[in-house]
Amino acid sequence: MAEEVEDAVVIDYADIPNWGQSTVVGHAGKLVYGTLSGRKVLALQGRFHFYEGNPLEVVTFPVRVMKALGCEGVVVTNAAGGIGFGPGTLMAITDHINMTGQNPLIGENLDDFGPRFPDMSKAYTPEYRETAHKVADKLGIKLDDGVYIGVTGPTYETPAEIRAFKTLGADAVGMSTVPEVIIAAHSGLKVLGISCITNFAAGFQEELNHEEVVEVTERVKGDFKGLLKAILAELSLFLSFQLRTMREISLLYQPGGRRIWPARMFSFTQKASIRMLSGSWSPLFRSVMKSSIVEDLGSTGANTQKRPIQRPLTTNKSSRCRITVC
Repeated sequence: MAEEVEDAVVIDYADIPNWGQSTVVGHAGKLVYGTLSGRKVLALQGRFHFYEGNPLEVVTFPVRVMKALGCEGVVVTNAAGGIGFGPGTLMAITDHINMTGQNPLIGENLDDFGPRFPDMSKAYTPEYRETAHKVADKLGIKLDDGVYIGVTGPTYETPAEIRAFKTLGADAVGMSTVPEVIIAAHSGLKVLGISCITNFAAGFQEELNHEEVVEVTERVKGDFKGLLKAILAELSLFLSFQLRTMREISLLYQPGGRRIWPARMFSFTQKASIRMLSGSWSPLFRSVMKSSIVEDLGSTGANTQKRPIQRPLTTNKSSRCRITVC
């Protein structure tokens, strides 16, 4: 999908400070900004997972950044094992079951993002899902509804686990999405989740392997991309980039990897007010806001010298980003 973004500004994950790295086959590991279906989007071309050794604050950090930039909605996609559906099915996620034994909100609450005890009753926005179904019907693409159950991986599930998950009401199982959606719900972001069922879960077929996941994904990607592009055109989202003041963001890590969660990691108003983390962001933000870099933090060390440029940044209507695609 990210490859179809027009006028794209592409930044490698490795060039973004405090950003995780994607090591899974089929995950390109790039952040893409541009236009898709007439909307300004930020697309994450490949995510990073808890099973890759990333702490959940790293796994979910992109969602925090998108919220701080002013995004109002996020589309999350994944490849999943089918419990109630077979390979090739597209499933709109109605709800999820968190079987990871983890929660990214454990620890100090970031009050600027959301409450200590966020409501998860409508984590997957019903209005977005309704729009997705209307678009799918117009395109003649079958879109089912189902419950996604999230596990840590990296092992595939046992047949006994799948039988238990089916009893719990799960229709698909995967190793992502749940942490990101929890943070999205905490941050007040609207969410549309769509799973591509790439294989039967354990017990429904003789063996499981990642090659089958990639093969099925390639086979259905035409319908999947067409559906997502049409949905984006329908969703009434907007993102207003307007930097109001020059205020410092604390870096997430000191040398040695010690975690820091300041009381106000991001400070922003209803319209985003944010500082850049490094000069490596400058191509993206120059494209977005028609301005040079705000601040060059260089490396991610705690003693990094800062060189702020004391001037406000402005934007125009053409640079408004509508949605984040994960």
